[in-house]
Amino acid sequence: MFKLIFNLLLIGAAVGLFFLPKYGISAKYEDIKSVQAQAKEYANANNSAKELAEKRDNLTNEYNQISDQEKKRLVTFLPDNIDPIRFILEMESVGRKIGMPIRGAKYSSVKNVTNAQDTIATEDTKYGIFTFEFTTEGSYDNMYTLLESLNNSLRLIDVTSVTVTPSGGATDAQRSADFFTYNVRLNAYWLK
Repeated sequence: MFKLIFNLLLIGAAVGLFFLPKYGISAKYEDIKSVQAQAKEYANANNSAKELAEKRDNLTNEYNQISDQEKKRLVTFLPDNIDPIRFILEMESVGRKIGMPIRGAKYSSVKNVTNAQDTIATEDTKYGIFTFEFTTEGSYDNMYTLLESLNNSLRLIDVTSVTVTPSGGATDAQRSADFFTYNVRLNAYWLK
């Protein structure tokens, strides 16, 4: 009889240990499951970190394969800032080469693109716009050459408007030679 009572007590204790809410085996099992879930999340994060490190290394290798001259050209194409004075000097240099000196240079402050009216881009664009306006005088052929020079330059430039008016201060020889005053407005871009 004693053996039977002792066996029943042991069975009751085992059932009690299993079903006790705070210290029972089922509670420990739930703890183990949550720790396993955390371990799985950490393993996924570790795998993602390894993939990102691999992509970073690949991009670094690709970047290092670009020559210094090409890197300089990329910075000229889309700089990380705009220096208005240097930009004006570059534009004056282009105009002087063609024989169309730039006068009345005006520029807007450098602005970030934030709305759809400025460009067909989303609000989280990664570039800004620098608006530059100038006046020059010359023949149609010279103006065409100037616009071609701007088009073929390394810098990313959009000519947004060209206003043509007959030149009032030109001499009769210049008027007969197709002499006009041009007001040009253009946008240059920069990375944020």
